[in-house]
Amino acid sequence: MGKVYRARDRMSGEAAAVKLLHGTSAEEGERFAREALALSELDHPGIVRYLAHGVHDAVVPYLAMEWLEGGDLSGRLKRGVLSVDEVWTLATRVAEAIAAAHARGIVHRDIKPSNLFVVGGDVARVKLLDFGVARLDGMTTMTTPGTVLGTPGYMAPEQARGVPHVGAAADVFALGAVLFACLTGRPAFRGEHLLAVLAKILFQELPPVRDLRADVPATLDALIGRMLAKDPEKRPRDGAAVVDALRAAEAQPVRERPHSCGARAGSALTGAERRAPRAFGDLAQRERAGRQAWPDAPDGGPLDAPGIAAKHRRGARR
Repeated sequence: MGKVYRARDRMSGEAAAVKLLHGTSAEEGERFAREALALSELDHPGIVRYLAHGVHDAVVPYLAMEWLEGGDLSGRLKRGVLSVDEVWTLATRVAEAIAAAHARGIVHRDIKPSNLFVVGGDVARVKLLDFGVARLDGMTTMTTPGTVLGTPGYMAPEQARGVPHVGAAADVFALGAVLFACLTGRPAFRGEHLLAVLAKILFQELPPVRDLRADVPATLDALIGRMLAKDPEKRPRDGAAVVDALRAAEAQPVRERPHSCGARAGSALTGAERRAPRAFGDLAQRERAGRQAWPDAPDGGPLDAPGIAAKHRRGARR
């Protein structure tokens, strides 16, 4: 839909990612405007930071965001599954991000690994991207009844049915599908073609994660099962409810299974205690981290400050 350039914000001196819209269809224009409006309303460390938006040379719409270094979660999963501790961390960070969006009446509707950016290779710094199909309270819907909107494999059953007004529980389902993939190494729902995937989303009951990976705590397994419930009323209602459920689950003692690395069998640890040793490795991990956030982005030089209307800058619009 758009091409991203690396630029420099002349007001702050910081590097910026500037997305330019090259499409001409009404749908592409609406999605671009929707993303800009959604990001301008959000300010959370787990969501890519909005800088400005407007129209360049009176013709080309642009959206400026913070420049990120790292790679998306889909790339990380190609190298293998995440550890249980990493999944606790990622789940909490993303749930807090979507909770902030839900509190502002914004439903993302397309949470998936490629829209979760792992800054510096550290899951504790993951950021949610791409609000192009988000639903905003008070904004005209971009779907008609029967239209499927989202990404097959991560959309909720109500999205697969083409329900036009999906709620926050759809994001909860998508996050559950992401966590399933992070722990098992495979998508929750897969098929040879779109209709096969949609049928599985609507009718297939998933196996417990612990059946596929024995070291997953029962509390986390149960929560993912609730998040992936077919009925949205049976899921945690929104991102904030997922955060509360994660904290409650982590606070429960877990009977650790024996591991070949020599961990003590049968020791009762809370989630926070299990994660404590990992903190010592974070700095080295960040130093080793990889590629740029927008790998195809050419260096476009300074962002043209005169072309940015004051009303479209976060600091000026509030």
